[in-house]
Amino acid sequence: MKRKLLAVCIMMSIITGLTGCSNVDKAEEIQMEAGPELTVYAVEGIEFYEQAVTAFRGKYKEINIDYVAFETEEDLARQYSNDVAMGTQPDVLLLTDETTIDVFKACKNYRFANLTPYFESDEAFYDVVYFEEALKAGCYEDRQYIVPFRMEIPYYLITNRVTDVIDVEALRKANGQEQMQLLMNAADTVKEQGIMEGGVFCAQLSMEEIMRSSGISLCGLQDEKLELQKEQVKLLCDYTKYVIEDTKIQAKKRETSTDMLTLLSTAGIEQCYDNPFYAGRVYDMMFEYAYGTDVEWILAKAVDDADAYHADITKYGMVDAQSDNVRGAYQLLRYLMDYKTRMDFSTEIYVHRSNTTTEFVNMSEMTSLGAGTRVSAMGYSKYLRVENMLNSLTDISIPNHKVEEIYQAVTADYLNGNRTFDDMYMELENRLTIYWKE
Repeated sequence: MKRKLLAVCIMMSIITGLTGCSNVDKAEEIQMEAGPELTVYAVEGIEFYEQAVTAFRGKYKEINIDYVAFETEEDLARQYSNDVAMGTQPDVLLLTDETTIDVFKACKNYRFANLTPYFESDEAFYDVVYFEEALKAGCYEDRQYIVPFRMEIPYYLITNRVTDVIDVEALRKANGQEQMQLLMNAADTVKEQGIMEGGVFCAQLSMEEIMRSSGISLCGLQDEKLELQKEQVKLLCDYTKYVIEDTKIQAKKRETSTDMLTLLSTAGIEQCYDNPFYAGRVYDMMFEYAYGTDVEWILAKAVDDADAYHADITKYGMVDAQSDNVRGAYQLLRYLMDYKTRMDFSTEIYVHRSNTTTEFVNMSEMTSLGAGTRVSAMGYSKYLRVENMLNSLTDISIPNHKVEEIYQAVTADYLNGNRTFDDMYMELENRLTIYWKE
C-alpha cells in the first residue's frame, strides 16, 4: 500500500495539470500501467502462506504482490500498529492463532474490510462446501471480516494402559465439562490401582492451549458482554493443574527411556491439539503393530453440548479497511481457503470440506508403518465415525490471544498452590471485564 500511495500522489499531480476528457484517459492509462498491487504481511517460515501465495502469483499474474515476511508475530504486530498510525497499512494480513494483534477489538472498531458483499456476489463460492461454523467465527454483526483457512481440533489419545479403567463410551457421549471431570476421575483411579503411579496425562500444551481445548473461550467475537461462569473456570483450572503436574512426571520418564514400547505405553492419556485424524491413524498403526490392539482417540466436545465438537481457527486472513484493492485482496483470501497443500494435512484441517474428505480417504488407506512393516487399512466403520465428527464441528472459534495472556498471568499463582481460587477468580473477572470494556 505504501507504493500505491506514492503512485496515487504522482497520478494526482499529473491529473491536476490536465483538463477535459484527457484527464480520464490519462488516469486510466496510468492505472492500467501500474496494475493492481497487494501488500501482504505474514510471519516468515509458514510454509502454507509462502507456497499458497507463490501459487497464486503464478495463476493471477495480473496482480502484483509485495509479500512482507516478519521474523515474529510481535514484529508484525508492531509494524502494523505503526502503519495504522501513519495511514500506510498493508492490504492483507495473514495471521496465525499466535498473533499479538487484537483482531477482536480491530473487528469491533471496523479496522478490517467487510467481505460479505464479495462472498455474496462470488458465483464460484458455495458455502455448503465449507464448515459453516468456521466462517461464522470470522463474522461480527453479520459481516465477514476474517477469512479462515485452517483449523485444529483438541483431542484425547487414550492408550491401552488406561482403556480398562475408563468408560470410553461415556467419554465419547459426554460434553466438554463432563469429559474433563471423567478424565480427572480416571487419572485418580489409575493412580490408586497402581497402574501408572506417576500420573496418567501427557501433553505438549501450554495453559492457553488447555483452555482452548476445553471450549471455554471466555471472550468471543460474537459476545456482546463478558459473562464468566465461575464453576466452568474452576473446573478448567483444576483440570489444567492435573495435566501440568502429570505431564512433568511423564516427561521425566520419557527422558530416561530409549525403548519405543516403553515410550508408547508410558502415556495414559495424551492430550493433543492438532489433527486428531492424522495422529490417531498413526497411533492406530503403531499400537496394532506393537500390541495387537487399537488406541482410542476422542475429540474434545463443546462445553455444554455433547453433540458438538470443538475446534479453533489457527490460520486466517483479513483485508485492511483502507485498502484500495479490496477485490484483489478478497481474491487472494478466497484462493487460500481452497488451496491444497498435502504436507499441511499432517497437523491441520482445511475449512474446505471436499479437501478434508479427499485427504482423509487417502490417509485411511495408509498401511505402511515404515521399515517395510504393514498393518491393516482403517476400517470403514471408523471412517464413518470420523466423518460424523467432522460434520459435528459446530463449536469453532478464533483464539483470543489477549484473553489467553490474561488467563495465564492471573491463574499462575493458583496453579502453583500460592493463591486461593476465589481470590484468583475475582482478579480474573475484573481484568477481563476491564479488557472487554476498553
